Amino acid sequence: MSTQRLPVQLPPLTAAHLTQFRSMIADIAENGQMAEHDTALLTRLVADLPRLRSTQPADVQDALQVLDQNDAVLTAALDGFKESMLDIQDVLDGARISAHQMVQSAALAALAERVHAVSQAAAEVALRAKERSDMLRRHERAP
Repeated sequence: MSTQRLPVQLPPLTAAHLTQFRSMIADIAENGQMAEHDTALLTRLVADLPRLRSTQPADVQDALQVLDQNDAVLTAALDGFKESMLDIQDVLDGARISAHQMVQSAALAALAERVHAVSQAAAEVALRAKERSDMLRRHERAP
């Protein structure tokens, strides 16, 4: 991932922002908190945000792209972590490792491999989340 400095006043036009806006509009519509024509207007405005993004200066577009790439990598890391956690869930469901497993090197090696996969996936999530946090923090502190 790039460590470029994010521009000042980065507009809320990342893919994550668009997803959040769409979710908020869906919640508003579902709960009947706004007239249907107003909800439709918000939906059209959000649909136009990618076009607005394309009119931003190149450095802003580049920074938004970096955040979007990080979003995709972080999402993939989270999915990998969830998958590795599901893979080891049967071990976690048991209170302890059985005596039979404790004396079988192959079973212990398999367990070690599965736990290692979880730790690797967790480390990847931590790295990507920290990276995104740092990018956003640099934007918050930008002069």
